[in-house]
Amino acid sequence: MITKKLLAGLCAFALIPVAQAATVFQEDFSIGLDGQFTPYSQASDKNWFNDTFNGTSTAAMNGHKGSTDSDDWFISPAIDLTQTTIDSATLTFKSRVRFDGMNLKVKASSDYVAGTDPSTATWTELTAVLPQDGQGSDGSDFVESGDISLDAYKGESVYLAFHYMTQADADGDNGAWYIDDVVVDVQGSNIDLPLVAAMTAQNTELKLAQDTEFKATAYSGAGAPYTFSWDFGDGTTATGAEVEHAYSSNGDFVVSLTVADANAVNSITLQQGVKVEEDVIVEDEPPTPYIVKSKMDDSHIRVASFNVSMEATNYPSDDNATPQSQILVDELAAGDNAQIQNIAEIIQRVRPDIVLLNEFDYIADENSGVQMFISQYLNIAQADDAQSIDYPYYFVAPSNTGEPTAFDLNNDGNFDSYMNDAFGFGRFPGHYGMVLLSRYPIVEEDVRTFQKFLWKDMPGNLMPVDPETGENWYNEAETNAFRLSSKSHWDVPVSINGEVVHILASHPTPPTFDGEEDRNGTRNHDEIRFWADYVAPAHSAYIYDDEGETGGLPAGVRFVIAGDLNASIEGDAYPGTIDLLLRHPSIYSDFTPASEGGVANDPDNRLAAYHTASWKMRADYVLASKSGLQVEQGNVFWPTEDQDLYPLVASRAASSDHRLVWLDLDVTETNEVAESDDDDDFVIEGGSANWLIIIAGFALALFRQFKAKV
Repeated sequence: MITKKLLAGLCAFALIPVAQAATVFQEDFSIGLDGQFTPYSQASDKNWFNDTFNGTSTAAMNGHKGSTDSDDWFISPAIDLTQTTIDSATLTFKSRVRFDGMNLKVKASSDYVAGTDPSTATWTELTAVLPQDGQGSDGSDFVESGDISLDAYKGESVYLAFHYMTQADADGDNGAWYIDDVVVDVQGSNIDLPLVAAMTAQNTELKLAQDTEFKATAYSGAGAPYTFSWDFGDGTTATGAEVEHAYSSNGDFVVSLTVADANAVNSITLQQGVKVEEDVIVEDEPPTPYIVKSKMDDSHIRVASFNVSMEATNYPSDDNATPQSQILVDELAAGDNAQIQNIAEIIQRVRPDIVLLNEFDYIADENSGVQMFISQYLNIAQADDAQSIDYPYYFVAPSNTGEPTAFDLNNDGNFDSYMNDAFGFGRFPGHYGMVLLSRYPIVEEDVRTFQKFLWKDMPGNLMPVDPETGENWYNEAETNAFRLSSKSHWDVPVSINGEVVHILASHPTPPTFDGEEDRNGTRNHDEIRFWADYVAPAHSAYIYDDEGETGGLPAGVRFVIAGDLNASIEGDAYPGTIDLLLRHPSIYSDFTPASEGGVANDPDNRLAAYHTASWKMRADYVLASKSGLQVEQGNVFWPTEDQDLYPLVASRAASSDHRLVWLDLDVTETNEVAESDDDDDFVIEGGSANWLIIIAGFALALFRQFKAKV
């Protein structure tokens, strides 16, 4: 079936003398997938989609781990080579591949009928230079196709197609292909170049008063400048290559676009039908659009933290015999889990360059874990007005959660090698794990993990004491084996255009679910203190990683601390815990991401704007170093009930009980200190100065000390 309608239209011709070469067709997918090409799926559970990476918009097809065979076409409009003055015609394009498998062929046909089943036409395979097999998850660079002769089609109109064919792929051997800059050039003299134009609509099924983006492109004819005149069919008009429009009444409308070239020598009119549904109106109040801020500058990096609740207990299995460690694997492979789709859509809308995902079960087989999440969910646009996103680089490593011990660590008299008596609470090894996704290269050789660092080896640690006996909570053998990290601590260096930023990732234990000994509260404190010491050279000499390397970060190095830290000035955390970071001399904390959704969730709480969890707390953090990074803006993704994206966060079942939090950072020279803005007032939309949180922290700490004495 045809999955999308071709939005290109008529061509008008202008006589332009061409001495050597001219372009008769070009497509760079800058206005999305629905410009001039048409996707046609004969057999597949996947479709061609629009992908953007580092500002490059491409057509893409990904059958990696597909559960059915793929037979998917991507077909150009008719390209006119009938002019007798054409001496030669040449096709060029660029392509990139990820994973493995030479699943793409380039074809041409002169008898294809637009909009019909391509298998009924005669297609000839063209010889093109393509990236070679064996690229893995990182993928190849874009490869030039070389000059592909279309001389056999002189005197005819020719259709071009990218034909993607695979077999159901249990072993993950099907490549993901990306196509860009498709061009057909001709050589000859006195060639008539048609004016060509295409338009796209962000959505053709609209809600009342919903802003919808329309885009257009044009080339050839008499050349630039091109003018674009829109008539939305409701009495309103607009001009420009990119416009927005919202309809104030229901019904079916025809959007007309007239494109003219230089001096209006040629013009062309395109049309697209749109439908505004009455039944989407709720009490005559359309939902307010939730807008995610764009970067202020393309050179900035967006770093995010998101506790995604993608852990096994979230997905009851129909088969009780299914191991819990397999449950997330199955949900990722299916590609249709609604909660994971919503998580992917949130990421697609915020579009972080680097994002830490907490509570993503550790899956050692990356093809079945992180790669499956990328290919089955993130690489697929999860809404009509959302764009797919790709992460060529990622980091995963084992977690202490569910890692068995030989001890009764909670001293309840019952030995349970997992859960309460594991190195970290979990029902199986790797439960509640972490994944780091990056659109920039990871400096693999410099990654450090601290999974096995022993709590006792932190000077001045807060290892718990039994309040009834006054003895250490953990006996000597337990103390000599017990690890500090409830999951792990990672230092993952990422190369941002040659400049390194260290992502310091962790997910400390909640400071609750214990007794008067406060073993979880003290552990949470020291897990957070670990990073405070790690970024302070004077205090980090005791630290060692899983490879035995000692010490922390040198002074002046760029870093970002990210994760669900499970600590807030409002909760039951050990007094002063989060202040270890918020008041750290090397950490910039004068700006706090905020949201209107947090305020609506707890309207009587002055700190609600900063909350990142539905249970009314700031738990999730992205904190940047003062050296080498400048905080530009940030936010917590939390739509309110009257906004169109609220269903993504309506409940824990919808996505998570946590919200994605992000910062945009400018990479500057190291040892530069980000100055706080004295005029930074309380701004719900993007964030606020941290003075209120710090003052409240002091007040709460004093209250706790007073309460403890009483």
